[in-house]
Amino acid sequence: IGLKKGLKFITVRCLYCIFIFLVTAREQIWLPFIQEKLKCDEETVIIGHSSGAAAAMRYAETHKVFGLILVGAYTSDLGDENERERVVRYFSRPWEREQMRRNVGTLFSLNEDTSRTQFPELIDTVRKLRVAA
Repeated sequence: IGLKKGLKFITVRCLYCIFIFLVTAREQIWLPFIQEKLKCDEETVIIGHSSGAAAAMRYAETHKVFGLILVGAYTSDLGDENERERVVRYFSRPWEREQMRRNVGTLFSLNEDTSRTQFPELIDTVRKLRVAA
């Protein structure tokens, strides 16, 4: 079942954007953009891929959101100097996991190993988020 087909009867407002400074994924630019331009709040489900997932998680450390859907998320540069320089600051300090748990209503994570088996669960989760809203 495709995401579009699975969600076709759910009415949601969807904003899609490609972040500026995509290659360097600068936290000091992306997080204010999420708050000030996208206006993500307690009624927002943020879907973040790769460095966008890292940005979503950092945002959720200090802001309440309805939910996070993380696609290909990672929480460390794994000691890779290129990655450390590319994704500036996301991995330079410990993650505030407890604060994230308090600020996020629903968290869903997809990765390469689980995306096929979890796709129906993702659609079900989004439906539940919509019903709860």
